[in-house]
Amino acid sequence: MYEKLKRLIPAILLLISFILFILGLTYPILVAKTSVLGFNLSSKSVYLTDTIKYFSDENEWLMAFVILITTLVFPLIKYVDLTNRILSIVPISARVHSILSHLDKWSMTEVFVVALVILTVKMNSNFMSMEIRSGVTFLTLSIIIRMVAVHLLSYKSSERM
Repeated sequence: MYEKLKRLIPAILLLISFILFILGLTYPILVAKTSVLGFNLSSKSVYLTDTIKYFSDENEWLMAFVILITTLVFPLIKYVDLTNRILSIVPISARVHSILSHLDKWSMTEVFVVALVILTVKMNSNFMSMEIRSGVTFLTLSIIIRMVAVHLLSYKSSERM
């Protein structure tokens, strides 16, 4: 019974993190506005998946690949691993856990990439402005909460040894 209670908080945090992750993917990460002399000509919401499509359409395959891996593949692998650790479905070696914990260090890459895109546009254009939207907030919170869940699970597993 005590063992199940020790896993409850990380499980709740993982669920909250996953919901925030989904919200981060479904809400815009920024809004790009084009204006001349203070008059808005156009406004476009940009989603995380749009950035992957944009870079691949521009033949920037490396950037599209990095964003795809760091924003979709790594987080999904981490969610599967954490769910497995909480529910103890399949035993995983310590080496695999070590590799997955190193992947978590790349979790904030997508936020960094968005920041670079915004900075580049702001520095290179008097006609276009970008504003961060709720998608970035949801993604950032999902990463932070997931990292807390990982820490709690790591702490609890080292407590058993």
